[in-house]
Amino acid sequence: MAKKLYALYDLKGFPYPVVRRENSERIIALIRAIEEKHRVILQAYQSANSSTISDRKVEPFAFTLNYGYIWCYETETDENKLFKTARITQVINTGEPWKAEKAHRELLTDVFRISGEQEIPVKLRLSMRAANLLMEEYPQSEEYIRSEPNGTYLYDGWVSSFEGVGRFILGLPDDIEVMEPVSLKSQLSARISGKKF
Repeated sequence: MAKKLYALYDLKGFPYPVVRRENSERIIALIRAIEEKHRVILQAYQSANSSTISDRKVEPFAFTLNYGYIWCYETETDENKLFKTARITQVINTGEPWKAEKAHRELLTDVFRISGEQEIPVKLRLSMRAANLLMEEYPQSEEYIRSEPNGTYLYDGWVSSFEGVGRFILGLPDDIEVMEPVSLKSQLSARISGKKF
C-alpha cells in the first residue's frame, strides 16, 4: 500500500514510509480527490473540538507534512479547516467538482497544531521536564526553545490561539511560567477558577 501511495504522489523527498498502513487508503482517496478537484465526504469524522462524530462534505486541497492533517474547504460552514487524517473513518468521492477553489487557503498552524489567522507572540519559562515533553509531543517547537544558564528553558515563539498552548500549560502547571502575553495568563487563571476558557 505504501508503494502505491508513493507511486500516486511524488514523495521522493519524504522518509519512507511516512504514512501508517491503516491511513493509506484514506490518503490515496484524498490525493485522487485533490488531483481530480472533486468534493468528498469525510465519513464519521471524529472531531476533538466538538466531541462529535459526523460526516463532513469538503473540498480537500493540501496536506501537511507526513499526511497527518489535510486542509479542506468545508461546504456547510464555508470555512477552511484542518482535519486529522487518522480521525477520518472513510473518504467517499462524491464526483462533484470543486465550487469554491478561490476560497481555498491554508491558515497559519502553530507548533501545537492549532490553526488560525494570527501569530500571537508567547514566552514561557520551562523546567527541563516541560521542555523535553514539549519537544517530544510537538517536535516543531524545538526551534523556539533555548536553554538558560540557570537550568531552565525558554520557549520564545508564537501561537495561533491559546487553545493548544493552554492545554499544554495546564497539564504541567508547576513546570511552566507564562512570561508573555498577559492575556494568556488571564485566560489560564479564568480556566483554573472554573470560568469558560
